[in-house]
Amino acid sequence: MISVTCAALAAALLNSGSAGKHFVLKEDCGPANGSWALTVKPYFNPPVTIDAGNHIVHGINVATGGGLRWRGGTIVAPEGPYPQARPHGYGVRIWAGTRDISFDRTTFTNARKAIVTHQTRNISVTNSRFHGRLEDGLIASETNGIVFSHNKAGPFDIIYPKCALPNGSVLERLPRRDCEPRGGVWTDGWHADVLQIRNATSDVVAEYNEIDTPGQGLANMDAKTDLPVARVRFSHNRIKAVTHWLTLGPCEDCQIDHNVIEKNGRWRAVIHPGTARACGNKSADGGPGLDPC
Repeated sequence: MISVTCAALAAALLNSGSAGKHFVLKEDCGPANGSWALTVKPYFNPPVTIDAGNHIVHGINVATGGGLRWRGGTIVAPEGPYPQARPHGYGVRIWAGTRDISFDRTTFTNARKAIVTHQTRNISVTNSRFHGRLEDGLIASETNGIVFSHNKAGPFDIIYPKCALPNGSVLERLPRRDCEPRGGVWTDGWHADVLQIRNATSDVVAEYNEIDTPGQGLANMDAKTDLPVARVRFSHNRIKAVTHWLTLGPCEDCQIDHNVIEKNGRWRAVIHPGTARACGNKSADGGPGLDPC
């Protein structure tokens, strides 16, 4: 194991010669010129391992390549949850063509979105924590191979819609239909997802997670032009949410089983399985998916 400063680690993650090495971070990593503290470009084979200990890292950008094993630490977005540039509100950005990236025993907070993946392969998040000022946990599109397991999500800060009135006052939870006729500027609140998958994402296992959220749990939220997801399994999760505890739409070879869902608001706690098989789940409010498997 090699003990490194943040600057030394940043250099190592740009050097293909770091493949197979195990680095131990010995300090916090602040934003690099307002952007992510660390950027990955090579594909490391064998993978590079980072032990972040108890240190805070202001964002990771997996721009190309991959082969990254991240352990421990707290990851926040480089510009926090209210970024000037939208991607700088992501704690981790994993982009097109990258693969083989894992996070274990890592805390994610103070970001608009903890992890965003697009057109990637083999992403794993295990034994980790999502909490505090954080809208979304993991948002994945066109991603093949996701393991989201044994994580704890919540509690989260609640960000309500706001209406800024001409007299300078700001009202929370005022509907847009009531705000704008009064000359106000309306800002939507957060619609949190712990795990959201969409647009041809496939081979997903989300299991043994504990979720307590003022928003949504594990959900497939496709746009009208998106392709269906496939081979998704939501299993043995305990979820307390406001809506969309467990939701799938058109889904090939998918299953929702042995989950426990609880309400965290006025809406009925029910499963929306779409075309997935649903069985062995528990919900005090009934609905589909409660029959034995």
